[in-house]
Amino acid sequence: MKTGLKRTALEQRRVKAARATALIALAFLSLLAVWQTIERFRESSSFDTFSQSVFEKSVHRTHSTDSLNIEQAGITLMDCNEKGSILWYQSTWNVEQSRALLERSLILQGWQNMSPDNEPIMSFLYAPNGLAAGGTLIISFYPLEDGCSILIEVL
Repeated sequence: MKTGLKRTALEQRRVKAARATALIALAFLSLLAVWQTIERFRESSSFDTFSQSVFEKSVHRTHSTDSLNIEQAGITLMDCNEKGSILWYQSTWNVEQSRALLERSLILQGWQNMSPDNEPIMSFLYAPNGLAAGGTLIISFYPLEDGCSILIEVL
């Protein structure tokens, strides 16, 4: 009978040791997760990272060049993505006036309007001298209180 009790006591010690090991491992993993979270927070909220991102955005905006060369009074390039495939313009003109000005500017550069009049979205195909040469623009207009916002996607 004593051997049965000894086994039970031995099993109890093993169970306690396994529990202690599991708790230590859990505590270690929790500590590691907290440490990684703190490191990520420090990296993302550090002043250097913040100031660098603000500087890059301001340089990007002030040095953004209008790859479509839309040189119209009252239509300003506000921002574009790194590839230059999505451009955002702000216009002081209403949607109809902005459509007419953009169409004129793009046609003078060799773009051909492929959309019917009064469509909410305009599309253009780059075709200098009337020949299909590739490149497509999709232009969306969003009315504002004072003018409109224009989003152009270059495909």
